[in-house]
Amino acid sequence: MKKSLLVVLMGFLCLSAYAQRDTTYVNPDSLKIKQIRHPQSPVPKYQKFALSGYVKLKGTFDFGPNIQNTSEFITASIPISADAIQEKSRLSFDARETRVAFDGNFKVENQMIHTYIEADFYSSEELSNKLFNLRLAYLDVWKLHIGRDWSTFVNLDATPLQVDFEGPNSLPGPKNEMIRFVQNLSNTTVLDIALEMHSSDYTAILAEDPKYQTVPDLVSKITFNKKWGQLSIAGLMRDIAYLNNSSETKHLFGGGANIAGTVNLYPSAKGLQKDGLLFMAVAGKGISYYLDDLSGSGLDAVSLTDNSLSTLGAGGGYLAFQHYWSDTMSSTAMGSYLMLEKDNRIDPTNFKSSVYVSGNFIATPIKNLTVGIEYLYGKLALQNSQSGDASRIQSMVMYSF
Repeated sequence: MKKSLLVVLMGFLCLSAYAQRDTTYVNPDSLKIKQIRHPQSPVPKYQKFALSGYVKLKGTFDFGPNIQNTSEFITASIPISADAIQEKSRLSFDARETRVAFDGNFKVENQMIHTYIEADFYSSEELSNKLFNLRLAYLDVWKLHIGRDWSTFVNLDATPLQVDFEGPNSLPGPKNEMIRFVQNLSNTTVLDIALEMHSSDYTAILAEDPKYQTVPDLVSKITFNKKWGQLSIAGLMRDIAYLNNSSETKHLFGGGANIAGTVNLYPSAKGLQKDGLLFMAVAGKGISYYLDDLSGSGLDAVSLTDNSLSTLGAGGGYLAFQHYWSDTMSSTAMGSYLMLEKDNRIDPTNFKSSVYVSGNFIATPIKNLTVGIEYLYGKLALQNSQSGDASRIQSMVMYSF
């Protein structure tokens, strides 16, 4: 399996060597603190180091039942039979999304090197846990992107602007350690190929199973940037290694595809920003780790027989409409759906599907100060057909520096 992945990767690299080079493309990341330069973009010829970040306070009100999470509206955590605590409304404040970033460009022997480190205080869902938490850490040199970053599988430009920290339930957006190769195929087309590592996310047969990822995931993505908007097509191949009842190492194949993008509509009120549609559709087997509300649930693969694991199919998507009221005010309305394969051999209390709906208003009344309010609704269905729903209002105040 390792040799197969390396052969595929080298094949992609050889083909891309014949592609036309271009140094004008800049890939903005809407979820990072600031937009950063792509390693193939023009960069300053002097050493530069910058500190940036923001201070952010989130206010959350759950109407009840509440999902016992202050900043992330995770539909998979919606109570089905709410207990005395969960059935009550809940108000909370949370400042753990406050972030700091270190961004540097350095010239070493005529080679520009870009570095980026980003951290916050959101190390776990527990409100009492405010430990410093590494989010991103990478360097860009030549055409290589090396370190920890958002997975190549996701298109961040197609991610809706929200108050909710979790985002749409179907978003394929984990952060992985990686080595990514980036090649501009033309003025408007970019190819990304990456080897990515992360923690294993399946339900083990044996308690002593170390659940190590033995082979990196192979992820590739091609992105087309046009006047009408953007389109990306991404593919994922995975090897899932596990121990059976005889402590023998077995392997499963997992993989999936993701199509995402944006469509520019009519100009906004002042003509400085464009209203638009943002969309994403994803499907595959053994890819639950890559989907927001399933990640960490052990549902990449489960035991459907006494001595083996089977990968589970999963998929979903979202559609969002973003409207700019002015250059400093916008609203986004979105609907998202996520599903997991139904199988009578799966634990009946496991996730089957969920719906996520949101609408917000976000404004920047003065420079660097952003405020927002958002309504969220979610519905969860289990394998046994039981269901529950929840709704929330979130607000934020954020000052960037």
